Amino acid sequence: MLNILGNIGLGLAAILYMMLPLAANQGPGRGEATMGDAFGLAFLLVPMWFFLACSLSVSASQGGLDWLGLTRGMQHTLIVVTCLTLLVATWFSGALSGEPANQTPWAVRPLMYWAVYLFPVVIFCFSLLNANSGLGASVPPLLLRIPVGLVGGVSLLVSCGLLLELAISNQQRQAQQVDAIISREDQLNKSRIEEVRALDPVKDLGQLLSYTGRFHEPAVRDPAL
Repeated sequence: MLNILGNIGLGLAAILYMMLPLAANQGPGRGEATMGDAFGLAFLLVPMWFFLACSLSVSASQGGLDWLGLTRGMQHTLIVVTCLTLLVATWFSGALSGEPANQTPWAVRPLMYWAVYLFPVVIFCFSLLNANSGLGASVPPLLLRIPVGLVGGVSLLVSCGLLLELAISNQQRQAQQVDAIISREDQLNKSRIEEVRALDPVKDLGQLLSYTGRFHEPAVRDPAL
């Protein structure tokens, strides 16, 4: 019964996979991806990786992932995390393939265009051969495990790289905002200093007194005093 459910999941994932070229950005010649392309690709990738995760879970329930040396609960957790990172990696690979390199996250640049098509095939083949012992009996175990390990490891590194790049970008944006505030304040102080120097101590005494408050910078307050 579990094999049937796993194979159904693989069949649905295969149907969605064949539709990917309709939504993925078709290489650098196409130009910038539209918002519709991005949503369309996500609309296919999310259920596809859900079905592949279900198929992997069937394999884990039958002992197909016991070679990892983890408990069943940890195996299912690993499947969920891996498929989520694969979803992230393949979405960026397909959605941003037509973008200029300087406008794409550095963590996904090596995966552009091809990963969205290769990574699902690796997981599909592993799930198919691992869940159906009759098909995978003649295949050396390492021939199945090494590609899956590489794909999962790369997707995890890409996701961590994206998070790191996001944190760095946020820090840079905050630093730029602080610099902009300081620059505006400096310009405002220069204008105030020029205005103070242009005021007449007798005729404009009231205005001068307004610049002597402790809330003004010393560079403005001292000339006013």
